Order: sequence, then structure tokens, then C-alpha cells
Amino acid sequence: MTEYRPEQDQLSEPDDAPAADDSQSWLFEAEEDTQGDIFEPAPPPEAADLEEEPASRTSTAEDADPDRVVDDAGEAGAEDITAQASPYEDDDAKVAPEDEAAQSSSDDDDDAKVAAEDEAALASNDPNTPAEALADADEEPPNPLVQTFLKLREGRRRETADLHQDIVKPAEPPAVAQMDRGKKHDETGRHEMAVEEFLEAVELDPENVDALTRLAAAYGALGRFVEADEAIGKAMKIAPEDVEVQAGEAILSFRKGLYSEAEVRLKRVCTAHSSHGPAHFYRGEALNRLGRVEEAVETMERTIQLQPRNWRAYHTLGMLFDRLEDRERASEMYRRARELNPL
Repeated sequence: MTEYRPEQDQLSEPDDAPAADDSQSWLFEAEEDTQGDIFEPAPPPEAADLEEEPASRTSTAEDADPDRVVDDAGEAGAEDITAQASPYEDDDAKVAPEDEAAQSSSDDDDDAKVAAEDEAALASNDPNTPAEALADADEEPPNPLVQTFLKLREGRRRETADLHQDIVKPAEPPAVAQMDRGKKHDETGRHEMAVEEFLEAVELDPENVDALTRLAAAYGALGRFVEADEAIGKAMKIAPEDVEVQAGEAILSFRKGLYSEAEVRLKRVCTAHSSHGPAHFYRGEALNRLGRVEEAVETMERTIQLQPRNWRAYHTLGMLFDRLEDRERASEMYRRARELNPL
């Protein structure tokens, strides 16, 4: 085997290589021609081969400034693009204000609706809604509680009481409702309001003996004895044997300062009806003013049994014990009166 040597890869032929055959010389000439076509660069084009420019073009400053030509070409291209886009932009410019106007109108309508709904909600639900806001409305708010609150703020107490009573007792007869309110006013010393309630009860039922009797008592508390006598007179004609009418007539005599007459009539009522608290109280007051202290003490002690929260009865007992010089019991009665009526 022949040993490989690197020197064999060299392109140079050894000096002792045999001479090439003349018969193959044409092959080497062809290869040289081919290699010249491939590796040799092509000659530059002649000036005559260049395409002549049109004769119509004239030399300008643009020819001298190639940068200006490029800039102008760019501007021309931009103008062409702008010209192509402008029809759509014009349409968009027309449509955009219309859309904005429609959207603005829609928003205004929505805002107006929301504002109207808010005002209606505030007028029907908010207790802080001014009364003037509902005064101009064609219809009153449907909520009875709102009507009650508004009338109370306006100082229309009678109407407020009517509405409140209608809410609490909607099925109660009107005359009974008027009587209940009148009694509450009379018990708290608001006799003028009691008179109004009792008058309305009498208008609803002219033969209501209880309303006439209480109306006479309220008039008597206000010192309006003419109206009181008229009212109690009607009640006596309707029910002369009624114990409340008899007690009312006797109490009216006491308010007039007719203590002896009042004591006689009240004694008759207390004897027939031993559990009648007001009759015992006013009889004890009449006895106190008449100077019949022992009888007055006995009658007032019976009164506090029937009316344990009648602070006036305790106060009168305190004065009676003072007159009897019983300081300890007098102090106890005064203390009890203050507990029931701290004001």
C-alpha cells in the first residue's frame, strides 16, 4: 500500500511530470475561455448605450438638486394619500357632529328622566322634603305617613292627629276617634284642643251624652260657663239619670265656686257609685274649701285608692295634714306628689 503524503495535494505539478498531449490542447483553451467569462468583471456600459431622456424635459433647479427632487416626490405622494383619504374624512367630519348631538340629546333626556325620578322619590319618601315642594302638586302624596309629617311641620295639629288616628285605627268610627283625642287633650290640660275635638264629636252625633258632658267640663276648665251650662243642659235632657252627667253637673258647680252645692251633688254620686274617682276627688276639694278638714282627708284617702297616680290628690292631702299639724305625713304626701309630677 502506498503511504499518503500531504505534499500530494499541492496543485503544482512535479518537474518530472510528462508533457501534455497536443491532441488535448483544445480542451485547455476552452476551459480558459470559460473561466474568463465567469470570473472577469463585465465592462462598464458605454454612454451611447444609455437610454436618451425625452426631449420635452428641461433642465431645472431640481436637476441640480437631487435632494429637492426626493423631497418633492415625498410631498407629492403625501398629497396623493391625503387626496384619497379626504372623502372619507369629510364624511366622518359630517357624521361626528351628528353623533355627538344625538348622544348629547340622549344624555340630556336621560339626565332629565333621572332628575324627575329623584325628585319624585324625594317627595314621596324623604321626611326632609319641604312642605312647599308638595303644596303645588295636583295630588297629595299617597303615603299617609308623609302627609302626617308634613301637616305636623305646618302646625296643623288637628289634621295630624286625624291622620295618625286613621293610620292606627282605620276602621274606628269617626266620633270615637274624636272622643279619644279630646280625652287625651283634657287629661294633659290642653282644654281648648279638647273643646274642638268634643265639638266635632257632637257634630257627628248630636245626642252623644259623653261628648256633651266632656265638652261642658272642658268649657268649665276654661271658665266659659255659658257654653258649659248649655252643653250640660243638653246632656241632662237626654240622660238625666246618667251618673257621668250628674257628676259633670256637680263638677261644673265646683268650678263656678259653688262649693256647698257641688259637695251635696258629689256626695250623692259618691254614695251611689263608690268607685267614681273624679267625684271623690272634687268632693274632697270642696270639703277642703269649706273647712271640713277631717271629712276632706277621709275623702282624699279614698281618692288615692281609686286614682293612685293622681298627684293633685297627694298634694291636697299634704296641705290637709299641714292643717292638722301632722308634719311627717304631710311631708310624705308632698314627696309622693313630686314623684308623680316632677315638673
